[in-house]
Amino acid sequence: MWKDQILQSSLGANARLVSFVLVEYFGLSKSDVCWPGVAKIVEMSRLSERTVQRTLRELEASGFLVDERPGGGLKRTGRYRLQLLPF
Repeated sequence: MWKDQILQSSLGANARLVSFVLVEYFGLSKSDVCWPGVAKIVEMSRLSERTVQRTLRELEASGFLVDERPGGGLKRTGRYRLQLLPF
């Protein structure tokens, strides 16, 4: 369902790519929360660190992703929760 919303959205290619990397992590955790670090997302997507950081902020701003890290910090391991958008 979340992946379908991503595909139907107006998000760009980088946001879609990072989304699909996150989907892999959500599948491994078998929940709507996952903990990848930016470095792991960079490794899997082959995007630059800055692009991944910018793209995570874009996914948050669009409402698809909630960053639940206490204190934040883009270098730390993330704690992300999927956010389905209402129809």
